[in-house]
Amino acid sequence: MEKGMRKRSHLEHILFSVLNSMVSGNEVPSSLAYPLTIFEDLQLLYFCWHPGYSFPGMPSWIHYIWNVLAYRPDAYSTFLVLLGIAVLIIVTLVATIVFSGISFNRGKFKYMWPLSLLRAGTMLAVGVLNIPITEVLLVSLDCTGGVLTTYPQVSCFTSAQHVLPFIVSGKLSHN
Repeated sequence: MEKGMRKRSHLEHILFSVLNSMVSGNEVPSSLAYPLTIFEDLQLLYFCWHPGYSFPGMPSWIHYIWNVLAYRPDAYSTFLVLLGIAVLIIVTLVATIVFSGISFNRGKFKYMWPLSLLRAGTMLAVGVLNIPITEVLLVSLDCTGGVLTTYPQVSCFTSAQHVLPFIVSGKLSHN
């Protein structure tokens, strides 16, 4: 063993195996990679055209051209469904990471679909869905004057209607 090199722990070996399996052999065909890259870049342009930064006379729908996933429902209850979907995506990816780690620890995979789901899910979640999921998580954290900025009919920290989404969003967006 070279000087400065140390033997990896069992946990490090499992984590490396999971991370390696997520990326090795997971090449995206250029016919899909280019549109996904363009879509991600358009999402970044969205911040230039966000309604809060709009120019006089600019239509209110123009920002959806740059980020079609910027949809925010008018009703807070409908937003909670959207938040639930974002949380479900994150929890599903974490669960597949844990399942894959357990499978690597045992040295065998009984089912291969979790690894395929993990590969596709992480490609989407850290790419195209990264900004929309982050934006959805941050809505519950944005309180101004005792109310949610996006949903002024919802008081901050006064009921489970806001406290539970706040805790979940805060925990998931913090990590």
